[in-house]
Parts: sequence; C-alpha cells; structure tokens
Amino acid sequence: MTAPRPTTPAEVKALLIEALQTLAALPDPERRFLRQKGTGWPETLREAQEVFSNAVDAGGRFEAMRAPRSAPAPAAIDRMWLVLPWLHGVDSDDAWIFVARARGWHWQWIGDRLGITDRGAKKRADRVATTILEKVQGGSSQIRELVAFSLSSSRDARH
Repeated sequence: MTAPRPTTPAEVKALLIEALQTLAALPDPERRFLRQKGTGWPETLREAQEVFSNAVDAGGRFEAMRAPRSAPAPAAIDRMWLVLPWLHGVDSDDAWIFVARARGWHWQWIGDRLGITDRGAKKRADRVATTILEKVQGGSSQIRELVAFSLSSSRDARH
C-alpha cells in the first residue's frame, strides 16, 4: 500500500481528521478493564424503561441517545496507519486541534481552550497542515521512517 499523497493543506486536514476518527472508532478491549468499577462481571441488560428514562434525562427525547459505533472500513484503517505518523514532531497543542476537530468540537471552543480566537485556531491548523504537507511532499526521511515503522507494526499486529 502506498501512502496518501495530499496536494493541499485541506487534504492533509481531511486525512488527519479521518485517521483520528478511525482510531476513535476502533474497539479498545483493554478499556473496560482499566475503567472497571469493582466487578469483573459484564453489564446486565437494562430494561427498556430504564433506557428510555436515561435518554429523557440526557436530552429530553429518545432520539437523543447515542447510536452504537460502527466499525471503520479496512481501507480507512490502512490509511490511518499511514497518516497518523504525520503528527510526530508536531506540537501537542497543534495536534490537539486536529483531535478536537475529529471529535466535532467547534472552532470557538478550540480557540477558547488555546486562549486564541476561532480564526486564530483555524489559521494555526492551516499552518500546521501546510508544514505537514511540505514534509510529506518533500519526502522527509523522518516521515518515511515513521510510515515504514507503522506499516511493520500493523503487519505484526495482524499476525
């Protein structure tokens, strides 16, 4: 598989957000053990009335409940392995901007957290995307090494 070759900063941002959303959609089997509340037993099935009352408490209507996550496509997972290394070497606040956008946060919220305006946050994301694009297009050796490592790791994980 070849790595995606974006030609614009907008494509870089779209690929990063897709990769982060794919990562979030993957199942995490260890999470239930790390966040366990005192018992090893699985959750019991709840009554329909309890589910409905929780939905009413959450948003006032049954439709407010969160739909179950669907598994990402295999091609999206493969792209994720190739795109996530682009964030290596990026400042953690800059990387967080893309994580927040992948989670659906508004630009104003992102700017508030970083202490800048929403336009400032957008410009910062554009600047980071442009820097990543230059590294990817320039064939940065660091990017190539990280992509090669992530590919070998993903192959090892599959077998």
